[in-house]
This record gives sequence, C-alpha cells and structure tokens, in this order.
Amino acid sequence: LKVQRVNPKKIICLDNGLRNVVAFKFFQDRGKLAENLVGLTLQMRGEQKEIFYWKNKGEVDFVAL
Repeated sequence: LKVQRVNPKKIICLDNGLRNVVAFKFFQDRGKLAENLVGLTLQMRGEQKEIFYWKNKGEVDFVAL
C-alpha cells in the first residue's frame, strides 16, 4: 500500500457561474469547470463521506467509491 498524503481540501463551488465571477475567468477553464461539476455532483449524491482525488501531470482525477 502507498502512503496517503494529506493535502488541503479541494474547494468545490456550488455554482459554476458564481465561480467564474469570483475567479474573473469565463472561457479559459473548461477543465476546471468540468472538475467542479463532477465534484459537486459527487457531493450532492451524498453516498459517501469523503471524496478522494489525486493530482498527476496537471490533471486531477476523482475516485468515487
């Protein structure tokens, strides 16, 4: 087994439109918008207490158990 690193929690905004206004970015972050949508959907399902993710080569992937 690999050691699990403790990283800062991932911030998931409840509204992608609000996220765009706060971040002052509208068309540049399609990947981050999709990532936020996936994270929000996983949280709203409420089937799990924790969401695991890892960052590798500029990409972030979620693991839903």
